[in-house]
Amino acid sequence: MIPASRPVLLFCREEQFVTMRHIRPPSTSENVTKLMRANRSQNTKPEMQLRKALRDAGKSGYRLNWPLPGKPDVAYPGRKVAIFVHGCYWHSCPRCNKKPPTKNVEYWTSKLAYNRERDAENQRKLAEMGWKTVVIWECELRKDLAGAVARVVEALADAPRQAASANLPAGRKTSSPALLLTKEKGE
Repeated sequence: MIPASRPVLLFCREEQFVTMRHIRPPSTSENVTKLMRANRSQNTKPEMQLRKALRDAGKSGYRLNWPLPGKPDVAYPGRKVAIFVHGCYWHSCPRCNKKPPTKNVEYWTSKLAYNRERDAENQRKLAEMGWKTVVIWECELRKDLAGAVARVVEALADAPRQAASANLPAGRKTSSPALLLTKEKGE
């Protein structure tokens, strides 16, 4: 049997780890289970705060859930700018000194280290595709929202404008999900 705190390699190709999953240890209490289930991956409070600030700054036109490596929280396909809003705990913010977990230490240490490695790999892949990435930290939004928005605005100003259709992933013919649905239905 595999120890609960050890990462499990799903498959390997040319000595590179393709993906890794962690076997979750049993919950220490029902309250912990409820707290962990309450964590969302999309439309989090920091994401919503940044998106509102971007709209207020006149920088609408972004896309959500744009199919790119790492699933950026906000994407400007016409400018090839991907914005990630990282939670300080889950992505190990270099600015914060978040308290390390006290239970299941080995599991959480390896999981958070894997999250950092995955983030770096996704940013590398985006750079290879010609995308500029901006990482906004949760603590940065709390302390300096205007500064975070200014970093995004600067990245957009530096990025040349391109046709959004040129930035679509392979196999996707339209940037509009509504058009995509109507074409699939044959209408």
